Amino acid sequence: MLFGNLVEYDPALLEYAVHPKLVPLVEEVVGGAVRLEETEAIINSRNPEAELGELHKCRYNPTGFHRGTQHGWGTYIEQNKFHCIFVKTLAYLTDVGPDDGGTCVIPGSHRLTWNQGEMIEAALSDDKLIYQVEASAGSVLLFAEALIHSTTAIRSDNERVILISGYTPPMLREWPGNEVSPEFIETLPEDIRPLISGSASWHWKRRY
Repeated sequence: MLFGNLVEYDPALLEYAVHPKLVPLVEEVVGGAVRLEETEAIINSRNPEAELGELHKCRYNPTGFHRGTQHGWGTYIEQNKFHCIFVKTLAYLTDVGPDDGGTCVIPGSHRLTWNQGEMIEAALSDDKLIYQVEASAGSVLLFAEALIHSTTAIRSDNERVILISGYTPPMLREWPGNEVSPEFIETLPEDIRPLISGSASWHWKRRY
């Protein structure tokens, strides 16, 4: 189950998306001020009709690997630091073990201009090239969207529940369907309003 555009639903969801310990970490990766680009919640569980034996053989879904941008477009190096203009955080609301459908990534893919399909094919041929994230409830994963990532097959009877927040520089627009209503933005405190509404100005407040 997928739920989108969460920040208007409940104050706790807004509080997470603009958390003062989270946003500076995102800004460090992006390289400057950010705006909230999308918010989602996902509840996954094992397909009861799926054969466990097949799930163990097909741990990684080849068609599930993706990324939102890539090195050379949407990333840059400044003062010897890697930056990406599209960053996501995943908050795990349930424990995620090796059989619970955790996020997996292809380490280093965020810095490569190689063909995405070829990188995925190489990783699927050698499990050592794929890292599966295991986490306890309350953990947060932060990553650049240039990193190729996917979810793994759920082989347990547990639900996997995550909150996803996406961030970009403030002059970029939110993903279609994630627009926040002007009426809601007007109710927000001045200090967090730009983080939700973004900005029409191309003057970007940098971290340097």
